[in-house]
Amino acid sequence: MSRQPINLKKISNIKNIGKEKLILLAFAGILLIGSSYFESVGHDEEVETTLENTENTITYENTLKDEIKKMIESIDGISDVQVMITFKSGKEKVVQEDSDSSTNEKGNTSVKKTTVILNQNGGDSPYVVKEVYPKIEGVAITASGLQVSNKSEEIINMIAALFDIPVHKISVIKNK
Repeated sequence: MSRQPINLKKISNIKNIGKEKLILLAFAGILLIGSSYFESVGHDEEVETTLENTENTITYENTLKDEIKKMIESIDGISDVQVMITFKSGKEKVVQEDSDSSTNEKGNTSVKKTTVILNQNGGDSPYVVKEVYPKIEGVAITASGLQVSNKSEEIINMIAALFDIPVHKISVIKNK
């Protein structure tokens, strides 16, 4: 291994860069380090949003269960109702997006979409146009008093009409 001598001319060229450029380089380094900090802060907010969506879905599920239970128990002869609901997905939020389209000389069109951000309560959040509640995939019901021949069928038809789900995804079974 041969060792090359240090070229003093290159070192003297570094001195010619100037204070302004060195300050700009230092500032750029600080910005890169600072941006990694803000990236980790945004991750915590995402976790909080996920927990909030899970809590909202559980509340929505419990409300639906209570309403179904009340309706079924209001049928003559039916009591001791238990309800279970399954969902296809969680609650979704649809955000407002602005789009800009441009066409270049060759006729190619490009579309740039940006999410509208609101500054509320000291924090930034996307502007939510609507919230889509989870779609029900299936319902299971157990109840006492289903000995009457068509009570189960009436309950199945009621649930199918209320939630627009096929009858083969609804189960009504007699309790012990």
